[in-house]
Amino acid sequence: MKKVNDILVRFCKISIIIMIPFITLIVFLQVVMRYIFLSPFSWVEELSRYIFIWISCLGVAVAMKEGLNISVTFLYEKLPDPIRSWVMILGNLIIIVFLMGCASKGFKLSVS
Repeated sequence: MKKVNDILVRFCKISIIIMIPFITLIVFLQVVMRYIFLSPFSWVEELSRYIFIWISCLGVAVAMKEGLNISVTFLYEKLPDPIRSWVMILGNLIIIVFLMGCASKGFKLSVS
């Protein structure tokens, strides 16, 4: 299972590495086409929006895997080790519940 997880994280990282220069290039071309040639592409804004969403989602997945999610560590670092592990578990459970709520509401919005 760890090997599959490592492969997926690597795929996410490579996808992000490819998408960031691509989104930069298409947005730059959009600016050039709009202000120099006065003929913007109609599809660049939508594509860049979806690429940005995918970069965000994949980036969050990688950050969660590597423990790089946003957190306030000032109090966390002062706790003793047994309490620290419980605080980490509680924090992850809160994140899971929040994401399940977001997925549920998003599914309901997309179906209706």
